This record gives sequence, structure tokens and C-alpha cells, in this order.
Amino acid sequence: MSTAEKLTIIASNVQSVYNAGKAKELCDFWEDLQASGNRVNYDRAFAGWTSQMSGYFTPKYSMTPTNAYMMFANNTALTDLVQKFSELNISFDTSNCTYFSNFLFSSTITHVGIISTLSIASIASAFSHATLLQTIDKLILKQDGTQILNNTFDNCTELTQITIDGTIGQNVNFKWSTKLNAQSINSIITHLSDTSVDMTLTLPTTARSNYDSIYGTGSFDTFIASKSNWTISLI
Repeated sequence: MSTAEKLTIIASNVQSVYNAGKAKELCDFWEDLQASGNRVNYDRAFAGWTSQMSGYFTPKYSMTPTNAYMMFANNTALTDLVQKFSELNISFDTSNCTYFSNFLFSSTITHVGIISTLSIASIASAFSHATLLQTIDKLILKQDGTQILNNTFDNCTELTQITIDGTIGQNVNFKWSTKLNAQSINSIITHLSDTSVDMTLTLPTTARSNYDSIYGTGSFDTFIASKSNWTISLI
């Protein structure tokens, strides 16, 4: 075997050792960050991660936070959370979360899955400034309609699809979401509380045409008339 061949083999082995070392280092990082799967406080855990760090987002364990305050705020490393967690074969479950207000997804995230807020009294600003967010598969609200929704969807300019489960009982504003499709508008209005009074749902001016284009001319006005206890404003 020539010297050149030996050097090639050595170089290859060195790279393998190096790669193995880096992989172990990354594994150890996540083991520590997730407290061997026991972490529940994810306060700002991934806030500010840059696009250069996207390849390092490889959590080992499913996440069931009790605190997700600004968990993904200003994160440019992630886009489709549903796809990413599926690739990693782990889940993201917010059903035990008691706090995740303030710009939770204000980042480059485009798609989130099922977001349960059943343990949360206020989701004010939770999706605020999530300017690239297109799809919320399902937002689960409490049935009693008591949750605060102030500024929840501020500047969600790309939001197209959202399915509501539970009851909207407080003022909520979707005026920035001009791309909301008819199915989403239907879901939002359907889940307005039948008992709330002096509450306002604000929608973009495009809501009527977006809705009527699927359900027929005049359908929007007929539909909102069934929620006469609400002020439904188009801005």
C-alpha cells in the first residue's frame, strides 16, 4: 500500500472520528437541554435561533411544556413545525401549558399543528407578529369562552388556514389576516359564543368576498346575522 493510499485511509478515519465526536456532542447537548426528557419549562428555549442553526434543531424527546413563553420567538431556524417534529418522530403537546403568551411563534414558522390552550387563562399576543405563519391546524380553546384574546393574531398577515375548537367568548381581531380562507372564516364565526355580549370580532374587508366565493353570494351576511349578539366588524 502506497503512502498516499495510507494517508487517504487515515484522513477518512480522522473524518469519521471527527463526525462521530460532533454527533455525540450534539446528542449530549439535547440530552442536557431537555433534561433527559424531563424538561417542562421551555421559556425562550429556542428564541433567537438563526437559520445557520437549523441543522442543529434535533431534539431527542417529545415536548410537553408547562411554560412556553416566547419559546420560538425571533427564530429563523424553523419553518414547518409539523413536518419537523414528524421527521424527528416526536410530538409537541401544549395541553399542560399554563403560559405561552407573547410572540410564541414570531419567527419564520409557517405551519403549526394542534395548539391546545385548555390550561391557559390568556393567550394574548401568542401568535402576534408571526408574519409568515400560514396554517394553524387546530387551536383548541376552553369551552367557557373566558380566555383573553387581545392582540393574539396581530400582524398575522399570511394566516390562511385556522380551525377553531372550543368557544371564542372575548374580543378577537383578525384584521391583518386578509388571506383567511372561507373554511377558516366559517370556523371562527361558528365558534363565537352564543351568550357573550358587547364583544367584537374584527375581520379583514376581504372576509366577505373570500367567504362568498365558496358558499355563495350573500352567504357571509346571512351567516353573521346568526350571531346577532356579536359585533362583527370588517376593517
